[in-house]
Amino acid sequence: MPDPESPSDRGGWLRAVEVLCSAAAAILVLTFPIYSAGVSWCLEGCVEPHPDEIRDYRRLLGLFAALVLTTLVLARCRRAAWRTFAWHAAVAIAGAASAVVFSVPEIDFAELLREDPQPYRSENPCHSGSNECTGG
Repeated sequence: MPDPESPSDRGGWLRAVEVLCSAAAAILVLTFPIYSAGVSWCLEGCVEPHPDEIRDYRRLLGLFAALVLTTLVLARCRRAAWRTFAWHAAVAIAGAASAVVFSVPEIDFAELLREDPQPYRSENPCHSGSNECTGG
């Protein structure tokens, strides 16, 4: 009977968990646009996503991050080939891009790039106790 603590048996178990986590992370990459579409295409005229939908999206995002981290740690523990790390990195990058593009609520990139207007500055500053203030 093989020893469960032997390196060969442990490596097989780690690889199996790594493959399952990697497959789940890859599926979640496809889940972000589907979930975003379900939230965005509201037929009842809603404007913003419900707080429960935002919470569920954040949970999906946290699960994705945990799965990617798990795959990288397990690949490191079993001393996997560089191609394995490249695959996990590709899934992580695709998932991060998908999470940003299909975020809930949507990121308004135009709002992020817009500069705030400069506050109005009068030539004569209004100081407390002076009668130089316009309007009283």
